[in-house]
Order: sequence, then C-alpha cells, then structure tokens
Amino acid sequence: MSDLKYRPEIDGLRTVAVLSVIIYHAEFTLGSQHLLMGGYLGVDIFFVISGFLITSLIISELHKTGCFSTLIFYERRARRLLPALLTVMLVSLPFAWKYLYPTQLVDFSKSLISSLFFGSNFYWHEALQEYGAESGLIKPFLHTWSLAIEEQYYIIFPWVLIALYRWSKKHIFAILMAVFFLSLQLAESMTPVYGSFSFYMLPSRFWELIAGGLLAHILYFHPQKDNDLLLNKTMPFIGLFFIIYSVIFIAFNSNHPGYITMMPVLGTILIIWFANKKNLVIKVLSNKLLAGTGLISYSLYLWHYPIFAFSRIRNFDPSTYDKLGWIILTLILSVVTYYLIEKPFRNRQKISGKAFFISLLGALLMLGSYSFYSIQNGGVRERFPELIAIYGKNEFDNKKLQSDSWRILNELAQSQGLGSSEAQKPSEFESEHLWFSNSPTTKKILIIGNSHSKDLFNTLYQNRAYFSDLEFARFGMANVLFPNQVDALYKSPNFIKADIVIIAFRYGDITLGRIPRLIESIKSSSKDVVLVLSINEFNEINGKPVFDGYIESLFQNPSATSSETPFSASNLKKLFFTNQSHVRDEINKSLREIAKAHDVVLLDKTDFICDAVIKTCDGITDDGFKSFYDYGHFTLEGAKYFGRRMYELNWLDID
Repeated sequence: MSDLKYRPEIDGLRTVAVLSVIIYHAEFTLGSQHLLMGGYLGVDIFFVISGFLITSLIISELHKTGCFSTLIFYERRARRLLPALLTVMLVSLPFAWKYLYPTQLVDFSKSLISSLFFGSNFYWHEALQEYGAESGLIKPFLHTWSLAIEEQYYIIFPWVLIALYRWSKKHIFAILMAVFFLSLQLAESMTPVYGSFSFYMLPSRFWELIAGGLLAHILYFHPQKDNDLLLNKTMPFIGLFFIIYSVIFIAFNSNHPGYITMMPVLGTILIIWFANKKNLVIKVLSNKLLAGTGLISYSLYLWHYPIFAFSRIRNFDPSTYDKLGWIILTLILSVVTYYLIEKPFRNRQKISGKAFFISLLGALLMLGSYSFYSIQNGGVRERFPELIAIYGKNEFDNKKLQSDSWRILNELAQSQGLGSSEAQKPSEFESEHLWFSNSPTTKKILIIGNSHSKDLFNTLYQNRAYFSDLEFARFGMANVLFPNQVDALYKSPNFIKADIVIIAFRYGDITLGRIPRLIESIKSSSKDVVLVLSINEFNEINGKPVFDGYIESLFQNPSATSSETPFSASNLKKLFFTNQSHVRDEINKSLREIAKAHDVVLLDKTDFICDAVIKTCDGITDDGFKSFYDYGHFTLEGAKYFGRRMYELNWLDID
C-alpha cells in the first residue's frame, strides 16, 4: 500500500492543462486556424487530477483509521477553493458595474449567485440555451461551470466511497468501474442530442473524475515501483502524446464529452500511473518552472476568464499584443493571489476557523448584496447617464430590446395560464392551444419558424386593425426542422384550422434540403403555403449593430459641437443600405427556386425594409425608434412600423 506524497509532475500536468485552456480562450490564430483548437480539454485533465487526488486522500484515511472525517474534508476544500474564488469575484464587481449593460449586469449577478451555491453549471446550461445569447467569451464567470462540477463531486463522492467501504469493500473497484462506463456511455449518447446538458452536467462528466479515482485505487494497492520497467519508460511518452494531440487537433464539435474525450483522460492517467523520476517526460513536467506554475494553476484559471471577458467588452477586436497583455496580467494577479490569499487561507495556523468563517461571511454578504441590488433594479440603467442622453428615447441595451420583442407572445400565453414562447421550439401555448376564432369571414394565418417568425408575427399582430379580415398565430420551430417538431406542428389545433401557413426562418443549408418536403406536406393538408425569404442582414459597425455604431460614433466625434446636430435619419438609413451583408443571398436564391418548383407564393421582407432606388433601409422608424436590435431582428417599434409598411405596399396580398 502507498501513502499519498507530493508529486511535482502532477503540478506540471496542471500547468499544461491551464495553459491549454488560457491559450484556447485567448483565441490566438495561426493562419485561418485557432491555435490549440482542443485547448478546452485542459478542463478534462483537471477533472482526472481532482478525481485522483481526492480519492487517494479518502482511500488512505479509510484504510489507516477505518473512518473519514467529512467535516475536515469539506473545510479543506472550502479553504482551497473559496478564498481565491471570492477574491476574484470581489475584484470583478467594480469592472462589472462600469462596463456591463443592464441585462449583462443582471446576468453577471445571477452567475455570481449560482457560483456561490455550487450551481454555476446549471445556470450556464440554461442561460446559454437562450436563442441569441451573447458569446460566452464575454461572460466573466462562465468558466465556473467546471468548478461547480468539481464541487458537486466533492459533496457526493466521499459519502459514496464511505458507504461502499463499509458495506461492499471487496467490490469498490468493480462498482466504480461500472459507474465509469455508465457515465461515459451517457456522455457519448447524450452529446449529439442534448449537447449542452452533456457538457455542463455532472452525470456525463462523472466518468472523468472516476477515472482518476480508479487510478488512485490501483496505485494505493499497486504502487509505481511495482510497474514493469518497460511500461515506466514508454507509457508517460504515450500519455504526453495523447494530451498534446488532443489539445492541438480535437475541435470542440468532436462529440465532446464522449469517447473522443478518452484521449486526454487516458493521457493524464498514463502519466500519473507510470511516473518515475528517471523518465524524460516526468523530468520535464517536474521541473521547477512547470511545477511552480502548476501551484498557481487554480488562480490562473480563476483570473484569466474575467480578465479576458472584460477586455473583450472594452475592445471588440483585440490584437495579439492585447491578448498577450491579458495573459501577463493574469499571471501577475495569480502570483499575488496565491501568496496573499491561497497559501494563508489553507493554513489553519495562520487563519483560524473563526477568522476564516468571518472572512467568508463578509465576502458572501458583499457579493449577495451587490447581486441582489443589481437584479432587483434591472441592472441599474442609471449607471450610464451619457448613453441615456445620447440615445434619448431609444434603448441602448439591445438585450433588453431582444427580451421585449417576445413580450406580445408571452403575454398572450400568460393570459391562458401557459408558459413563454421560445425561438426554436413550440411552446405549450403554440402547440396545444387554439388561437383562432370560429369566424367564417376571416382567413387564419399560421406563421411557423424560429425567432424570425416571431418578428413577422409581431409586425402583423400589432397592426391587426389594418388586417381585419385576417387572424394570426405562431408556431416556433428550429430551422433544421426536427421530425418531432414537424409532427407536433401537424397535430397542433392552429395548423388544423389554418387556411394559410407562412414559413419564416433564418434558413440554413439543412433547411434547404428539408423544406420542399415540408411544403408538399402542408399543401397536401389543403392549405396555402407562403415562403418568406431570409432578411438581408446588416454588418456591425465598431462591434455594434448599425444604429448603435452610428450614434455612438457621432457622440465620440470630437469635431461635433454642442450647437451642431450631427444625427441624421437619412444618413443612418443610407448607412443601413450600404451595410447589408448579403450573406443569405445564395440561400435566398435557392429558396426562390424551391418556391417556383413547388408553386408557392414567395415574399421578400426587403420589399418593406429597403428601397433600392434611393438606396436606403429603414433602420429607424418614422417616429425615431430603432428598427433592429441586432443583425436583423425587429424591435417591437420596428415591427409595428414595418407592419404599417406591409399594409401600405399591399405586401401580404397572397390570394
């Protein structure tokens, strides 16, 4: 039997893991490829190491004393994890207050609370599933999802192992092996169909931590010195090859987590299992630079993501030198945190249990008060008086406008006691509730599609006085036309009663292959079909939607004086016209061919948005409101304005 001793090569592995993650999140490019496209797998290396060390600790104490103090264990874990985490959170608060827009601050505050309650992975699983969710790269505490998984493991696993030790000691290894394979198979099966859950949740990550636990069990009873000499020489090299190959070549969309994740997991196991001081790989990993960096790897991991996120919010197009600066700052803060926070708080002689508890409680109160105030006050919009002044009656926070754009559908559902609508799947209100009346004099129009069907519904519903002979309903669907959603469409009461079905998506290549069958199936139900083209999307200006980029550039223009009125609606409309991206032109061309081949009406939203003769697009309404909150989704004001334009142009004449 072997006791747990300090192993510098494990700290070297931590360095490899954290540097892989940092380089991956920095998004350095080499030609057209991201450097270390598999750098995200550094987290999986951490999982294996954590599983190994924690299981080694528990097994050693159980076999020495016959019992294990969970209270002492949890105190050690708290001292190890919480002081540095809370420090990074507290330091981040003023930067969040200064740079995050209201909805971003609410999101940030909720993420803090979820992290404090070890549920960050649950929060991000839900938050990032929202259609139109911002890039995870500007979510300062997104990386805490992995800490939540480890914390949940620390809460559950000791009790499992203690129970097995007491009641099934002889079968511990076999039971853990069974759990390993069940969790691995769950990950492999779930990732293609429910990728977010598989990525963020403990059940499909448990096998990675258990892999380290199984190795701890093996090495406790069969120490390294018992290993074959040839294996000691070769296995660390093979393990290092697996890790290096993984972080360089395994792309994020490679069904991870799953069987492919076995490569870095196995690589980590081989290095730890067959480590010996004479092996070159172990010598390299154990050298003072790599092992020393591994000591601060936790602080490096904590600091890098908020530094990168806040920096990207300030500078939407960072240079390589900017990113190197981020890494240097991360390194400096990590060294300071390790020596001033991590080491002292781990030492009970320096910081007593009482002092630790008081410090913890004080930090939690500060973070909780900040988060509660921010959430209760809707992100405290008043933090931005200059933006409020230059935007006037317009909203500068486009995430709020996005949320508002769902208000009509949500209020309709709530009036029936049902839940909210979503972009890419039907709600209960849409799939099971009849919206249409029994009037024989009105045509019933069902609009199907993703978030762009919501936009079209908003244009028509807000102007239903102009379309008194029509009734409208909406059915949310993903543009890949999942068979279960198509089946639900055909069974829905609104489809059954509809006279006309309008198809309105942001189409993709998969849609083009499946939509002809959908059209013919709808037509076979004796309904007219209308196909709406994708909108001409608009390029950003200085990292912002056209309206925002234009108005903020005017505000920052030093040549403009207070007596001048630089804003011009006509100039803005021309700018929208010149900033059409035309990324959907080829798809729209294919849609025109499909409409012609299947003899269905084709409508183009550009007809009521843009004027090719005078070269303008209505990015601003006639009463001065934003028409779009991003590349091409309508604000409620924009939708109302475009609905009137539809009526004036007789755009919906589909008889």
